[in-house]
Amino acid sequence: MSQDGLLIKKMAELVDKGETFALATVVDVEGSSPGKPGFKMLIMKDGSTLGTIGGGSLEERVKRIALDVIKERKPRKVELALVEEGKGGVGMLCGGKATVFIDVIGKSSKVVIIGGGHLAEAIASLSKKVGFNVIVIDPYATTERFPNADRLIRSGPEEALKDLSLDEETYLVVLGEHEFDVPSLKETLKSPVKYIGMIGSRRRIATAFEKILELGFEKEDLKKVYAPVGLDIGAETPEEIAISILAEILAVKKGGSLRHLREVKKVEVKSA
Repeated sequence: MSQDGLLIKKMAELVDKGETFALATVVDVEGSSPGKPGFKMLIMKDGSTLGTIGGGSLEERVKRIALDVIKERKPRKVELALVEEGKGGVGMLCGGKATVFIDVIGKSSKVVIIGGGHLAEAIASLSKKVGFNVIVIDPYATTERFPNADRLIRSGPEEALKDLSLDEETYLVVLGEHEFDVPSLKETLKSPVKYIGMIGSRRRIATAFEKILELGFEKEDLKKVYAPVGLDIGAETPEEIAISILAEILAVKKGGSLRHLREVKKVEVKSA
């Protein structure tokens, strides 16, 4: 099998397993370079590779960058000088330059909404607009109410969540009736999910927490639960509340500071 055939086969296997990985492709070279345009290399999350873009320290540098690309889920194009490190290069003596595009492939971030209603519709619509896959779990969900959802599961949360691939790129929002609370927590607290948002009053949330602790969970497990869900922006309408929830999800996903940008990026005005 050709090199490209092996890469395609491996990529298909990784996608089937739900793995996230990077594909590095040489897109341009200047001067002397062991890698030529079109050379490709797969980089897995554990640092293993398949294929080649030229070997040596060039591949080691690209591998390190690719691991960051996988973590950040942001493609990157890099220009690497094939000269000594002391001269700003990757530690090679070829003297040329290679431009490499590193793409991230694999499972997408998804928002899982448990429950229906106007707020669920607003969250689903906004989640889709900012790039999430959207899954709605609700016995009464319809395509008319959730036209942009990637998947509708018409059942209760306990059965539905057992069949879903819950990973670190899953963001869960529990809405609807209070009887959804404990089953949703029970199925997700021990999963890799890093965000569980729950709507409800203080009493409703405290009751759910007490019941889940009685089932053998620890208080430490509840740290990933954001309840009541959302940021305090004075939201009142379903659309405004959806914005407060998506802002919180994005802050968790991207490690945002939740500070005003005017505090983070202060503008200094010189006096006249």
